[in-house]
Amino acid sequence: MRLGSEGPITAFFEGMEQLEEAVKTLTGMLNRYNRGRILLGVDSHGDVLGRSFCEIDVETVRETIWKSVNHVPDVRIQIGLTSDGKQYLSIEAEGYEIPYSYKSWFYSRRQCPGAEPGKEWVTLLTCGMRHH
Repeated sequence: MRLGSEGPITAFFEGMEQLEEAVKTLTGMLNRYNRGRILLGVDSHGDVLGRSFCEIDVETVRETIWKSVNHVPDVRIQIGLTSDGKQYLSIEAEGYEIPYSYKSWFYSRRQCPGAEPGKEWVTLLTCGMRHH
């Protein structure tokens, strides 16, 4: 089952092994758009891979955000289930206390002009100023 496509406030990561990059991307979304949605267990095309997630994974995500983001936004973390029974992990955040940093570094999510499909969105280091 396909969950859409990546965009300014949506990013896909294949699994928990990419959690650090996912949280960094989330801070970039918050700095630019005040909200963001990360889906773990989803490939770059939006297809759910069928990995298993549990409450320990939810707590790991919560702890990673708590320890690495300078002030924690409103975050909802839940295990999703597709109609064909495949799991994914959803992290949705909303925040208005810009700037957010990941391990003391500030990021912003931007679209790359002329990029190849699937590589349109990048998270870049920024000076930490709003919409900069």
